[in-house]
Amino acid sequence: MKKLLSMVLILCMVSVAALAEDAFQELTIDTLEGATMQFGDLGFSMVVPEVLAQAEVSQEDAASGAFDCYALADGSAYFYMLANEVGADFDFQGYYTSLKTTEGVLEPSLLKVNGVAWIAYHTTQNQMVFVTDVNQTLALTIMASPADDEGFTAVMMSVLGSVKPIE
Repeated sequence: MKKLLSMVLILCMVSVAALAEDAFQELTIDTLEGATMQFGDLGFSMVVPEVLAQAEVSQEDAASGAFDCYALADGSAYFYMLANEVGADFDFQGYYTSLKTTEGVLEPSLLKVNGVAWIAYHTTQNQMVFVTDVNQTLALTIMASPADDEGFTAVMMSVLGSVKPIE
């Protein structure tokens, strides 16, 4: 009986740990001063901090669906955005779960930044990737590099904090 009880307790602890790992981390982020960009056809707006300027989307990035790019003046850090139609049946939680076993994906996590749900992860190519389901039919992906620059990571968190669906 003690062994059975011990096994049940261990199973409960593992289940609680797994649930805690898959919970959204709630963050409130103050946004930096910058220009508000409206992407009406995609259904969202965001603030691009003053330290970033619009940059040209490379042909390679455009071929993969990138539609806009912003970078530091010296080009040492940048981010670009992709929009993918996902349909009303997009499984946000299922996508997050699949990333846990995807090669090249490091540390996927669930974030809720200023009320907007995001999946965040790093890649083995030193990129930060953020995905949100903007309007139930469109997934917005923001890819930023380098991931190991703490200052740029703070800038990117400000960008995430400013993304809002257009009502």
